[in-house]
Amino acid sequence: MTGLREGRIMPWADAGEPVLRVEPAPVDIADVDIADVDIADRERAAVLAVLGPAPTEIDAIARATGLASRQVQIALIELDLAGRIERQGHGLVALKP
Repeated sequence: MTGLREGRIMPWADAGEPVLRVEPAPVDIADVDIADVDIADRERAAVLAVLGPAPTEIDAIARATGLASRQVQIALIELDLAGRIERQGHGLVALKP
């Protein structure tokens, strides 16, 4: 499984100042190591696999996991309710320390 540490750093402009954001490395949802779980658990695990402590754009999570934006949003809501992630505004999320 690949993770955020193996991703690429991409420059983005935010409010006129350049900011470095991490582009997570792709992960194949079929490779997520979970046995006998439903699809929602696999999707949450795939999202967790690409997240790290650095803020990551939701669109980048969708690209890295191959999940539809709606599936990523649902997984993020569930992870947020479980207290596993923090939302940092402007469509950025990170794992809680």
